[in-house]
Order: sequence, then C-alpha cells, then structure tokens
Amino acid sequence: MNNRIYRKVVICFLVLLVCTNVSYSADFVITLGTGVPIPQPKKRGSATLVVVNNQPYLFDAGVGVQDQFIAAMKKYPEYASFISPERVRQVFLTHLHSDHTLGLDEMIYGVWAGNARSEKLDIYGPEQTDELVSGLHYAFRADKDLRLYGLEPVTVDGWMTNVKVTPATGQVYKDDNVTVTAFPVKHGTWPDPRGYLVKTDKGHLIVISGDNREPELLVPYAKVADVVISEVYTLSNFDDNFPKESEETKEFWTEYFNSFHTSTKQLAEAMKKAKPKLLVTTHQITGQTTGKVASALITKEMRLYGYDGPLINAQDLTLIEIPHSSPN
Repeated sequence: MNNRIYRKVVICFLVLLVCTNVSYSADFVITLGTGVPIPQPKKRGSATLVVVNNQPYLFDAGVGVQDQFIAAMKKYPEYASFISPERVRQVFLTHLHSDHTLGLDEMIYGVWAGNARSEKLDIYGPEQTDELVSGLHYAFRADKDLRLYGLEPVTVDGWMTNVKVTPATGQVYKDDNVTVTAFPVKHGTWPDPRGYLVKTDKGHLIVISGDNREPELLVPYAKVADVVISEVYTLSNFDDNFPKESEETKEFWTEYFNSFHTSTKQLAEAMKKAKPKLLVTTHQITGQTTGKVASALITKEMRLYGYDGPLINAQDLTLIEIPHSSPN
C-alpha cells in the first residue's frame, strides 16, 4: 500500500472513530398517551414527553405511562437511552384529573422498584398536588418499607419526591436545557388548571394546552410556537359519545363539554389566528370513531372550520422532531 492510500485509510478511520463517539443531541416530543377517561384499547392516559438535549421532561402522567416509556424505547431504539423512565427528573401536571395523574405512582414507585432511580423526583403542579403525592406515599408505605428493609436491591432515595405547588402563571422551572412557564387555562371548575410553554436552549417553543375549554388562551403563545399540542373533540358525531342516553342526559353532556373541553371549531378558529408552525392534537374525543377514521374526521372538521395549517393528529407514541422539518 503506497503512502497516499495509507494516509487516506488512516484519515477515514479517524473520522469514523470520532463520529461514532460524538454524543448526539436530540430534541423531540413523544405523545406517550393520548387517551381520555373512558378506557380505549389502543390509547393510554394523557402523557407528553419533551426531550431536549437528550434530557426528558414529562407533562402529565396518565395511566400506563411507565409501559408507554418502554413501548417508546422499543419503537424508537435510536433514542432509547434518552427516553428510559428513570432519566425523568421533572414531572409537570396541568391539573389533577385522574386521567392525567393515575400513572404518577408508576413514575414514583414503579421506576424505583426496578432499582432504576436513585434521586428524588421533582413534581410541579397546581393546588393539592402535594396532597395527591402524600396520599400516594401513604398508600404505598408497606411496599416502600418492604423494599427498603427487605431483600430487594433498591436505592435509598429513589422513592422520594420533591413537590412544588406552583401558580398557574409564570416561570415554574429552568435549567440549561429548558425554561418552563405556566399559563392559565379554563377547565370546568378546577381552580387553577394550566398549560405550559416550554422554551428550549435553542429558542424553540412548545405549547402544551392540557385540558382547556378556551383555545383563545393559547393564541399569544401559539403565535410564536414551533409546536402547539392541544386537546380536541369532534362536533359532527358528538352524539355518538352517548348512544344510549336520553335527550336530557345529552344536554347535560353538551354543557359539560362546553365547560371543560375544546371543539374542532374552537380550535380551528383560534389556530387560524395564531398560525403555529405545527399543530398537534391529542386527548381526542371522537365518539365511537377510532384510529385513522377518527384522525381523518378531525382533519376534515379543522379544515371545514378554517384552519389550513400544518396538522398532526397524534396517536400514542407519535414522535415530533423539534423543529419539525416536514409538516403535512
């Protein structure tokens, strides 16, 4: 082998060696759970994972969230080391409805029981978040004591939590990767539900609505957002949600939805004003319609009511890159 070829081989080898050892920095969102209180076979409870510089941050923790982490790791093996549940250090709750919190015990005790967490878990949320977490600790005290003082190989501090009850307005968290700011939304009679604005160190903005009946409240944040993640329910098949109910009961549920949730018409009108770079729907209430048919119905109604921007109707484990390079 002559010297020129030898040098080229050595250079290629060194480049390959360096590239394989570079730490890849990934920013993305995974909708771990997009379900609603009524159980659905292919949807788990509300949970959204934001990953910035390979560090995950969890927003809401619906039922099955720990399983969804594992499912996401299998679906996206290239990101598996970033999205394992023990890497989560912060959980942000939008409100305390059970479909957004039933997986909180999984994040506290389930992850710890697998000897995966060694540090306290920080939990941010509205009034009574501290009571909710205290109740979980009380409920699992026998489990905790047996694991701590029995034969299980668990860490001493991994079951502990640091709960921070925060106002629905203003910055609630900041580190080198993200700044998380709460903003008030309206969800029935909950005293202080909130959405969250996540600003990354690169300046990208992610809006998470939580459950909210007034999408107009999202507009100031959505105008500058890279991604808006919002709940929605369809209108054209609304009565299909209650096929066996009386007219009186249907009237009750109509009033309930108007007080608690966002319709496609409301969301389309608000996002038509805001023009976010990408709108993602989650927590979709679509009557008896599911899967691709439900997604098509949401899109049809959003277009009918005037929103013509980029739209993804997320399913469980949908991954959205930040910034999103190829909106549909």
